[in-house]
Amino acid sequence: MKYLYFCLSLCLLMATAACRQDGAASTDPAPAAAPENTVAAENTPAEDDFTYVPGERFGKLTGATKEGDLEALYGEQIVPVEIHLGEGFVTYGYRLYPDTENTVDITFPDEELGLERLTITMNHKDAKWRMPNSDLTIGTSLAELEKLNGKPFKFYGYEWDYSGAVYDWDGGDLKELGAILSFPEIPDGKMLPDALMGDTEVNSNSPLLEGMKIFVREIIVDLDPPAAGETE
Repeated sequence: MKYLYFCLSLCLLMATAACRQDGAASTDPAPAAAPENTVAAENTPAEDDFTYVPGERFGKLTGATKEGDLEALYGEQIVPVEIHLGEGFVTYGYRLYPDTENTVDITFPDEELGLERLTITMNHKDAKWRMPNSDLTIGTSLAELEKLNGKPFKFYGYEWDYSGAVYDWDGGDLKELGAILSFPEIPDGKMLPDALMGDTEVNSNSPLLEGMKIFVREIIVDLDPPAAGETE
């Protein structure tokens, strides 16, 4: 059920990532756009924690973190922004470390939008954020992603709203994460096969992907809310 929820919430949180898939091949993941009236970010403090554990924490954030806690946790390193969820949906969220390579967007639970967890989205290729003992990052190749998962996985086809979104890790090591893959770089300017287009299931080990450059361009981390009666 947990993964089913993730698949549903991912459809909303793909936001600008889905919009950027306009049919043109992308060679570098685009950094999140800077919000209007962004507070100028100073250099990231060296003592800050840039590790995350899906479901448990992301830096200083946990599933129990409230909006009112952010200033105490990160001070001026965090600013409010509007976050577009796609299909006309917009929510208010926060941007941590704006205008730096470590920028991430944060959304809090929203019952009306069906968002039940605190969610962090990153898409900057030079970010320091890492899971402990993992090399996963923005820019990780499809082949390496499969190795990190420990087995093949499934993602949606291209050139539609949920283009390149991983929706089934098949019980692999990355099953608690969300990821969106880049549009393939196609050798010799060939057209993308119809079997890889639209609302279709694509296996990461499909022969149709051979020779194509595909990489992780967005990582999505959900944090579980505290159990009933639990406190921070």
